[in-house]
Amino acid sequence: VGEAEEGLLAASEEREEALRSAELARDEAGRARDEAFRSQAATSTARAERDRAVAQAQGASAARERAAAEAQSLKGIVSRLQEERDSALEEARRPPGAGRGGGGSGEG
Repeated sequence: VGEAEEGLLAASEEREEALRSAELARDEAGRARDEAFRSQAATSTARAERDRAVAQAQGASAARERAAAEAQSLKGIVSRLQEERDSALEEARRPPGAGRGGGGSGEG
């Protein structure tokens, strides 16, 4: 009967060890799953941040293009105003009646 009890005791100890190992494995799997979820969340956050940065860069690029177009338009306006000013100055420098097709004072 002693050998049978020893066999049962050994089997019981092996069973306890197997249960402890299974519990440790389950805990480790849970930690791995939690880590995978955290990693997935971090990846999603990083993607969202990247997408926001890309959208901001695109917005900045569009704003830069609008500013360049507006600057070009303003350059055109300034150029036209300078031409008008130069023309007015040139006209103001002419003696009265000169170059206006009048051919003189018109007196006679």
